[in-house]
Amino acid sequence: MKRIETIITVIILLILTVGCSRASGDEVASKYYAYYINKSETKVVAEAYNAESNTVEELVLEFLSVLETDPANTELKKPIDSEVNLLDYYLDEGQLVIDFDEKYDDAEKAKEVLCRAAIVRTMTQIEGVDCVSFRVNGEPLLDSNEQPIGVMTAANFIDNTGKEINTYEKTNLQLYFADEEGTGLVATMETVAYSSNISMEKLVAENVIAGPKGDDAFPTISPDTKILSVTAKDGICYINLSKEFLIINYPVSEETIVYSLVNSLTELPNVNKVQISVEGNSEVNFGDRIALTTVFERNLELVSK
Repeated sequence: MKRIETIITVIILLILTVGCSRASGDEVASKYYAYYINKSETKVVAEAYNAESNTVEELVLEFLSVLETDPANTELKKPIDSEVNLLDYYLDEGQLVIDFDEKYDDAEKAKEVLCRAAIVRTMTQIEGVDCVSFRVNGEPLLDSNEQPIGVMTAANFIDNTGKEINTYEKTNLQLYFADEEGTGLVATMETVAYSSNISMEKLVAENVIAGPKGDDAFPTISPDTKILSVTAKDGICYINLSKEFLIINYPVSEETIVYSLVNSLTELPNVNKVQISVEGNSEVNFGDRIALTTVFERNLELVSK
């Protein structure tokens, strides 16, 4: 409570200071960008912003207040929702730690990624803020696999030449996961947020490995599998996976595992076939029966009706 009272006091002092400086004809100290979410919640958008503060601590406080306030542009949304409470923040050797209450976790995942991108982009403009990490009720923010997201920097996001940045966008992917018996596939439609510097082939593969978000389908590929490379040429997707791909972690058939990846990738308009290799080698078998020398085509016979 004392922390919140301090924040309110500093904001009031900032307002009074700004009023005095403007009254005396002083110019605005510096120019930054405040990053918001567009109305359809598909992009992060930069709006020019003139900061009134000078010190790192004051700028952090000012920017947090800006991100909690509805922007003047009605086509944009603030990244910190009104339902979310800021519990605390502190700067530790260049790392800005922001702690929200549990309502932060209520956001739909794709929107949360956009909001996080907007906050990080805004805060890392401050000289002295090198990276940002998020906490929820004092605990590290977790991703969809229940792993800590860790620190984020401006290098995680890329700019366009215009006012908008394609930091993260949303798309719908048709992905295939195991059915309850583990011998067939279930088609699911997943809404995912993605960085604009990732290929769609890698995005699909990453989300298949991550597993389904709902309760009507079950994971197939070992979550420890790494994507070493993925490219698409002449209708064939060439994907090179780490050796963990060969480990069967779930009670599912070999065909279910392989075709969860193949069917998902061949949903992309530029992919008709898939060539899988492990550690750069396709001269291996997956399980007892499937040779990875095969160039796989879509197999809809495995899909549950």
